[in-house]
Amino acid sequence: MSITQKKVIKYLLDLTSRHKLVEQAMASCDDWFANDGGEIDGWIAQDLEKQFFSHQLIFQRSDWDSIYIDTCLKILASNGREIGHYRLISTLDGEIDDDYLVLELSKDDWENDRVVTVCVT
Repeated sequence: MSITQKKVIKYLLDLTSRHKLVEQAMASCDDWFANDGGEIDGWIAQDLEKQFFSHQLIFQRSDWDSIYIDTCLKILASNGREIGHYRLISTLDGEIDDDYLVLELSKDDWENDRVVTVCVT
């Protein structure tokens, strides 16, 4: 029996929809702020826009045995500048296994237009 790419994609889209992974990611990202006193690096959840970026199926890694879905959101400031990202790691059963919030710019640095640039030569 041959499985087509179209069937694999449909299955994965159905899986992410059935488990409401984008909605879970949005809510869990807000939880980071609520659990940290409402503010992280000067930002409050209401200052930021969260946009869905991607779902990735991770099925083989040299340092991890599990198969999981990595749902990623972009975190944007009010001017549309991307200042970080949020990742929700979930099992194929929809259970949340882990999550990460990365803010690359504090609100103070954003307001004062300070940017850290790394040059590799």
